[in-house]
Amino acid sequence: MATITFKVDPPDDSSEEIVPPLKTPVKCEQPIYVYAVLFDIRDVALSRSSMIVGVPFLPNGEGPVRSTFNVTDMDYAFHEDLIPYTCTHELPLMNPSFMELMHFDPDVEPKVYPTDRLERMMKEFGPRFEVQSVHRATTDGVRVTAVPFFMGRRKLLTKAVVHYWHYLILIENMTHRGMKLCGVYWNFSYVDGRPLNEYDADFVETPLLPVRSPFFQYHCCFQVPVPNLRARGFFRLEDVDGAAVVVDIPHLTLKDVEYYHELYISDTGSDDGPK
Repeated sequence: MATITFKVDPPDDSSEEIVPPLKTPVKCEQPIYVYAVLFDIRDVALSRSSMIVGVPFLPNGEGPVRSTFNVTDMDYAFHEDLIPYTCTHELPLMNPSFMELMHFDPDVEPKVYPTDRLERMMKEFGPRFEVQSVHRATTDGVRVTAVPFFMGRRKLLTKAVVHYWHYLILIENMTHRGMKLCGVYWNFSYVDGRPLNEYDADFVETPLLPVRSPFFQYHCCFQVPVPNLRARGFFRLEDVDGAAVVVDIPHLTLKDVEYYHELYISDTGSDDGPK
């Protein structure tokens, strides 16, 4: 599939399996449960869930990031979209990471539990997997769910700092007419409202949202030269009659909390500041 990656470049003067569910309250709605999941590789050929196959992470090292690496056999799923079942086979799913990350024992409860490797990985990288907030907006019967993830930051040779984010988008067509995704617009701004950057892009491979399979999920990445910003935007769709439909993306306020905490420690020498 095609990959759409939005990158917000620094200004010219800045040259250089299943983890426990996470519950996020949403106003006027029931709490939303989100799972990090390993998926069965037999389902991949049937799925169009990700424009980037897997979940992107920053590579180890310092300096500017040329490209991300993707954990290709995992994704995120919402509780309301899962169908529970009980499996008695030693391998509940075909996934190369399952045996490395999970134990399966049909005679104990829970039947699936983490290996030492998974526990070490979650201890070291857990915050990069965690869902901190879930944002939803519905426009003309099309619901957009946005989940932002902070990926990390890198310092350039000029001492400028670049902050990296990725987000998950789930688009659901809840109408009775088929639609297709045509394009997306993003506007990034400082928290005080000053414009930072914007992007307007067309989908290279047009995702379809037919009535029989009315959803599409993907991940994208972007980088910004500030630790705190706001993001908003919309998707451009077209229904089966050729009518244009504009669907809002939920407004996001993104903050690199670790950056401010490290600044506090650097300025005061104390680790007792705001988390």
